[in-house]
Amino acid sequence: MLFVDGAHLSGLYMGTLLGAVALDADNNLFNVAYAVMSSENNNNYEWFLRVLRECLGGMQLVIMSDENQTG
Repeated sequence: MLFVDGAHLSGLYMGTLLGAVALDADNNLFNVAYAVMSSENNNNYEWFLRVLRECLGGMQLVIMSDENQTG
């Protein structure tokens, strides 16, 4: 199971950090992928998830997100 979310950046580096994390066998979180985007929107999430799936060999994924509406 992957947990996907975005965090708004401020200061020197503006934009949004999109990230995907998972649980390992010891129930610890580990980073799977991340990307810095101009904003948190549907197009950027679509690109991020498409590239993530390609990197994972196209396997079927279960993704958990907070489901905030994005523009």
